[in-house]
Amino acid sequence: MPRTSKPPCEDGWVIQYNTIKARLYPTHAQAELFEKTFGCCRYIWNQMLADQQRFCLETGAHFISTPAKYKNSAPFLREVDNQALIQEHNKLSQAFRVFFKNPDAFSYPNFKRKKDDRNSFTACNHVFESGPTIYTTKNGIRMTKAGIVKAKFPRRAQGWWKLKRITVEKTRSGNYYCYILYECRVRQAEPVLPTPETTVGLKYSMPHFYVADDGSMADPPHWLKQSQEKLSGISTGKPRWSNSML
Repeated sequence: MPRTSKPPCEDGWVIQYNTIKARLYPTHAQAELFEKTFGCCRYIWNQMLADQQRFCLETGAHFISTPAKYKNSAPFLREVDNQALIQEHNKLSQAFRVFFKNPDAFSYPNFKRKKDDRNSFTACNHVFESGPTIYTTKNGIRMTKAGIVKAKFPRRAQGWWKLKRITVEKTRSGNYYCYILYECRVRQAEPVLPTPETTVGLKYSMPHFYVADDGSMADPPHWLKQSQEKLSGISTGKPRWSNSML
C-alpha cells in the first residue's frame, strides 16, 4: 500500500513511499551470508542493549554505543554488511526514544533470542559516483557483500522511483523475501467541496436496495426469486426425456 508523508516537498507535491515484496532465490553461499547477517544483527543488538543498561546503572545517563566499537572484539562483524548493523543501532535508538516519550504505550527494549526473534535485516541504499550500493536488475537484486541475488518481482518500479532501503526476511518455512522501499513524488490531491449538484443522498431500502433523495430507486433484479420461479416451473413441467428414449 502506498504511504504518503505529511509535509509536502514542493508546492502541490508530496513524498509517497511504495513497497514491493520480491521472492529471493539465493545461492548456498548467499544463504549462509544471510544467516550470518541475521546472527550479527541479533548479537549487536544485545551487546548495545547490555552496554546501555550497564552505562545507565553506573552514571544514570542514557548512551548507546555504535557498532564500530564491537568490531575489534568481534571480528566476524566485518564479514556482513555494515549498513545492517547501523540499522540495528537506529532501531534500538528509536525503541528507547518512543519508550521515554510514552512509557505506558511502549515497553522497554528486550534482548533478542534466536528462537523468538524475526530473522531479518535492513540495509539502506547509498548513491556514490560509482553507482548505488543497492539496485535491481532484470531478474535479481544487487546487495552489498552478497552481490546479485536472484529474485522474482510481482511488479516493477516506475523509472522515477528512488530505492531507499531493503529488508531481507527469512520465513519459518525457509523462504527468503525482500521488501524494497521506494520513494517518489506525487501531486497532492486537492480537496473537493461538496455541492448540491454533485451530492446525492441515499437511504437503504429492503425492496428497492436504496432510495435517493430525489425519489429514484435502484430496483435491482431479484435473481434468487427468478431462479426459484424458473426451478419450480421446470420441476412441475413435463420431463425432457421419456421411457422410449432409454
